[in-house]
Amino acid sequence: MPNKIEFEIFKTTGGTRSDFTAEEIASVPEAKRVVFTALLEAGRESDAAEQAMTAATNQVYARVKAFQAAQATALKYRPVVTDYDAIRSHLKSIGR
Repeated sequence: MPNKIEFEIFKTTGGTRSDFTAEEIASVPEAKRVVFTALLEAGRESDAAEQAMTAATNQVYARVKAFQAAQATALKYRPVVTDYDAIRSHLKSIGR
């Protein structure tokens, strides 16, 4: 069977393997080697994109957490407005 690949290309988690031996690569038929290398390159690019996305997501989480902490601090120092204060402000704004 010279046209069949005799080893596993994918991990059990679904990604492409990256630990191919020289014998495994040499056993890939010449007609399928271009497709094989393209598949490996696409797998590497996919892994890199996933890592970049995870890093970006972690940055977003950190910045949202910092924003929420700053917002909570700002709210602590905000004066408390009672219903009476709101009514007085409204009456003042309409000229009464």
